[in-house]
Amino acid sequence: MASVGHVAAEEDEVEAIKQTAYIDMKPSFVLNYGKEPSERVRYLKVDVALRTDTDQAAALVNQHMPLLRNELILLFSKQSDDAMGSSAAKDALRLEALARLNTELEKETKKQPISDLLFNNFIVQR
Repeated sequence: MASVGHVAAEEDEVEAIKQTAYIDMKPSFVLNYGKEPSERVRYLKVDVALRTDTDQAAALVNQHMPLLRNELILLFSKQSDDAMGSSAAKDALRLEALARLNTELEKETKKQPISDLLFNNFIVQR
């Protein structure tokens, strides 16, 4: 039978391993976007933060940051004005970005370490 002190130490160990971290993807994403040709150039500025639940997941994200940034640049640059307009469309874009990042990381690490993706700033110039 485990002692109370031993159980508490194990719980503290699990808490130390399972620790939420928010990783800001710096610098900001500043790019032009649009699928269809237009007379006007459209710009997007986005600040993204990634949430992980363990120190190991945070280390994986930081290790593969160039790959993750590339994936988001490709995703953001091909968006339409509709995808940049409503909050529902932005949320759909957020979820797509999360899925794509975890898919790329799974190819590299066999893990999906990102638990959420947050837009801290989202500015569109049309």
